[in-house]
Amino acid sequence: MDYDKIIVVRARLDNRIRYALNETKTLHLENGQVLQTAINCQLNTAYREMQETKRRWDKETRPVQGYHIIHSFSPGEVTPEQAHWLSVEFAERLLQGRFEAVVAIHIDHGHIHAHIVFNSVSCTDGKMFRDDFKAYYGDIRGISNEISWENDLSVIEPIGSGKPYAEWNAEKNGKPTVRGLIRQDVDAALAEAFTLQSFYDALQKREYAIKRGANVKHTAVKPPGSDRFVRLDSLGDGYTEANIRERLNKSRTQPTAPEPQAATSLYIPKGRYKVKCRSPAYGKKQKLSGMRRLYLHYLYLLSPPRSRRLPVPFPVRAEVRKLDQSKRQFSLLQKYSINS
Repeated sequence: MDYDKIIVVRARLDNRIRYALNETKTLHLENGQVLQTAINCQLNTAYREMQETKRRWDKETRPVQGYHIIHSFSPGEVTPEQAHWLSVEFAERLLQGRFEAVVAIHIDHGHIHAHIVFNSVSCTDGKMFRDDFKAYYGDIRGISNEISWENDLSVIEPIGSGKPYAEWNAEKNGKPTVRGLIRQDVDAALAEAFTLQSFYDALQKREYAIKRGANVKHTAVKPPGSDRFVRLDSLGDGYTEANIRERLNKSRTQPTAPEPQAATSLYIPKGRYKVKCRSPAYGKKQKLSGMRRLYLHYLYLLSPPRSRRLPVPFPVRAEVRKLDQSKRQFSLLQKYSINS
């Protein structure tokens, strides 16, 4: 599955249902099967039952009448029958038995796709379907990818700034996230590494588990104390394996930092090698270049490192993040005097 689109239906829900259940689009010509399924209702009375649910819960005048999801599959990945039961599974997981819906597979175009039309009001408790950022990134796309992984199908790749709701919300409020902590460790490992293998070795020293190789489609890492892997390419721009190779190559081909624009001499930390040289003609300090600059850089690398604080382990930082979350929850309980 490579694409999901949700449309808010504010008028003529009956037309959406009629379009989805058009037999000229859903009829499988090879076996005569009509690829349609109703959930919590009947195919021929779906619209009437959805309207009755709205009347029963006194929500006929709500502006949103229903939702229409177009659930597409990559060309050649599935048969019409497979697309049908996969789409029904997707709808059942998304709606959790609470909404009336119809599912229909359209095979009249070059690619197979499903139309899922469902009521905006729950037939079990009268609550409205949640339509927000989390509904798409946390539920619709998440469930779609989950079913795809279970059935060895392609998944919806993140584009632009798309990310899990919890991470998006935390970053919006300036709070630490698990992916943010992983990015910090990846950056620290890159600073120590010279090759791709030494980069992964540096992560393993930090107690990360690595999943990669010829039979692994997407390289992933699992931080200590976690029970799930996180794909490197889900960490944002600059963190795919190709990006990491490129960053390592740059660190090898650019052995020194850029020259300070206003500096008149090369700065070397105290306690390390330092070279002074003056031009006999002008009595000014010379900027090092070429072989001497490279030689000085290697002297700098080979000099004894200064003692520095050890990095805070990932589990400790994760626990601090949980502590901050618990403090916010406790403040909420205190504010509203919630005792049960």
